[in-house]
Amino acid sequence: MINSASRPGWVGDTPGVPSFDVRILTDLSQPAGDSLPFRVDGTITAVDRVSIVILPSLAVSPVDWRPGGHPQLLAWVRRMNGLGAMLCAIGSGVLLLAETGLLDGHEATTHWAYADLFHRRFPGVRLRPDHLLLLYGGTGTIIMTGAYGSWNDLALYLVVRHAGYAAAERVARFLLLRVAGRRAGAVRALHPAPASPGCGDPCRPGLA
Repeated sequence: MINSASRPGWVGDTPGVPSFDVRILTDLSQPAGDSLPFRVDGTITAVDRVSIVILPSLAVSPVDWRPGGHPQLLAWVRRMNGLGAMLCAIGSGVLLLAETGLLDGHEATTHWAYADLFHRRFPGVRLRPDHLLLLYGGTGTIIMTGAYGSWNDLALYLVVRHAGYAAAERVARFLLLRVAGRRAGAVRALHPAPASPGCGDPCRPGLA
């Protein structure tokens, strides 16, 4: 979805739109096995710097989740944030983000099924499970979504942020997302449409 913003012939050519280099990385804390339905591109130890980090939803129930399972990953996330990377987390992946300590004293959102667990484990974070998409950090440097289904909102936001509002509208149209519905409203609330077409300058962050 993110890559489609800069693929000629998919959503239309847009001069000046940067390309996205999306990679799936692992911290090798658990063996990948042969059942993964996607390709892993490498390990976090081989990557010194990124622009965006996305922590996906965890395949674990609120009863079974325990902190401390990914120390190498958490250290890497903190280091990437210190180097200026935007941090994103989806649903239960916000648990990992909270483990870094970067959410302490701030608001956060996650899937409602993990709300009780989150309250117990991270009392220093103000949980807002009513928000589907939440960001903070001055220019929106940390972004969280409430569930896996909110991924589309996050992806469109990232396209707006780095490729412009017009590119996000073309991506939504190409992927048959409801541009006139909730997703477009979320994108506009976060980044209002630029005055001139093709403007990719970031606008003020907000909540949706």
